[in-house]
Formats: sequence, C-alpha cells, structure tokens
Amino acid sequence: MNEGAVHDVLGRVLELTHLRGRVYCHSSARAPWGICFDASAGAVFHLVTAGTCWLFLGEQRVALGPGDVVLLPRGSAHALADHARSRRIPLAAWLAARGTVDHRMRLGDGQGVETQVLCGVYAFDVPGARHPALRVLPELVHIPAKKTRGRPELAETIAGLTREHDRVDLGRSLVVSRLLDVLFVQLLRAWVDDQPAGGAGWLGALRDSLVAAALSLLHEDLAAPWDVATLAARLGTSRPTLARRFVAEVGLSPLAYLTQARMHEAARLARETDRSLTEIAEAVGYTSVSAFNRAFHREHGMPPGAFRKHGAAQDRREAGDDAPAAPSLTE
Repeated sequence: MNEGAVHDVLGRVLELTHLRGRVYCHSSARAPWGICFDASAGAVFHLVTAGTCWLFLGEQRVALGPGDVVLLPRGSAHALADHARSRRIPLAAWLAARGTVDHRMRLGDGQGVETQVLCGVYAFDVPGARHPALRVLPELVHIPAKKTRGRPELAETIAGLTREHDRVDLGRSLVVSRLLDVLFVQLLRAWVDDQPAGGAGWLGALRDSLVAAALSLLHEDLAAPWDVATLAARLGTSRPTLARRFVAEVGLSPLAYLTQARMHEAARLARETDRSLTEIAEAVGYTSVSAFNRAFHREHGMPPGAFRKHGAAQDRREAGDDAPAAPSLTE
C-alpha cells in the first residue's frame, strides 16, 4: 500500500468525525500571571510564540518555551503560569475582563518578562475518549521547539498560523481554519514518529502495511457486506493473520471497527445532508432502519434524528458567535 493511501485513511477518519479547530486567544502576559482551564469537551492546544511558562496538569509540570506546542487530546483541566506560586485566574473570568495589546489579549497587569501564547481548541463529533485517533494519544502531547525545527513543514505551519491570526486581512478566518487542520495532522505525525514500535496504537497501525491496507479497503466502501474472510481474501492473507494483527494494532476487531466507522459516516451524513434516515442507513450498509437506529444510538448516545437536530442547533450557535470563547465547541 502506498504512503498516500495510508494518509488518506487518517484524513478520512478526521473528516468523518468533523474536525474543526478554533483559536480563542493570542495572549500577552507579563509576570506574575497564571490562568486555569476547566476540563473541555474538545482537544485543547497551546502554542508559545514568545517567552516561557509552565503548564500544570495534575502532578505534572512542563516547562514551555518559544515554539513549543502542547495538545491535550481529552481536554483535561490544566493551568498555565509563569511560576508555580503565581495566582491563577479562571479562563472565563479573564475572558470577561480581558484587554488587548497589539491585537493580543492582555493577561494580568504584571511588569515582568513577557510571554505570548496562542490558545485554541479542536472539536469533534466524537469525544476524545472514543475518537479513533485521539483515544490512543496520552493525556498530554508536548512537541518541543527543537523537534518542530526538525520538521520544516510543522515549523512553517506554526509560523503561518501565528502570522495569519494576528493580521487584519481578507479571508483571515478561513486561512486560520485551514492552517489549524494542517497543524492537527502534523502534530499527530510528529507524535507517531516519536513512538517506539507498537507504541502509537491505531495511528501506528497505519505504518503496518497489512492493517493499513485493510483500513483503506473498509473506508473505500463502508456499505459493502464485509466479513473478515472477504477482507482477508482481498488482501491475500489468512483470516486468522488479519484478525490477529488488526486487533493488536487497532484495538478492535475488523467488524467492530467497521461498525464504528459506519456510524461516524452516518453522523456526517445526518449533519451535512438532507437525506432521509432510510437513505443514510442504506448508505452505510444497513437494510434495517431499526438495526441502524440501535447501532447509531450505541455509538453516539442518541438516535440519528435527535443527533441531526442537535448538530443543526450547534452549527447555528457556532456561526453566530465570533467573539473569543472558552475552549468548548461541543456541548
């Protein structure tokens, strides 16, 4: 299987789960300062563009410097500060009373060393604990500047994102949105490349040619009447070999993964099209609407009709809110 097809699998998964990123502030802070973030439904990220600070996550403390990027895939509660003893204010309180400095949001009124941090969130229709890609990531992904400098494409994306967010120009919001998509994929690549063999879970499975080929076939035709024997025959391998390697790499059996992928595609169709639920069921391989409804409810926690209404209401809220907000795009 060629490398392009492998990357297409990841791209398809992110598309099905409705990846959407948002920068909610580029803060400018002078010591002493601190800010705390409640747990979020999305994957929160921070990019240090100038100065230094500390990230506090439970008992962990991570030193951050210019060019460092951190991603919290499950939106865990955490804090940023110049020092462990600095007072930390809640994000919501800061957003309500923020000031600005050269298009950046001022944090605190200290006179010490300045730190600038670009903060944002990625939202998905599937929470991090169940998301095919996010669930294999640790609670905190830290890509230090020395590693971003070793990946020119990532360094260029970071520089472009910072530059576009701070400028006032035509199409700024669209460019920032696209760069956020690129940044997310590049952060995943950087993390996977840094893991030992077998240490990257589902994402690492894309490096296994057999499993990657199986994933590609499933995503090419989710509605096909797949079984493990048919899939193995298409790949020129035995059923036990495919089943063993798939479960070892992905953490699910091929058919369990197929059901999950079908429900993600069904969610996308319910959200983005006006197809009837019967048509959506058929598009993802179900001839029984009741069986489809049960499978959808198990995956998404609500029937497809309710999911469609919920998604439409959420889209209206997001479209009508241009002001910076706390890091939660899903409710």
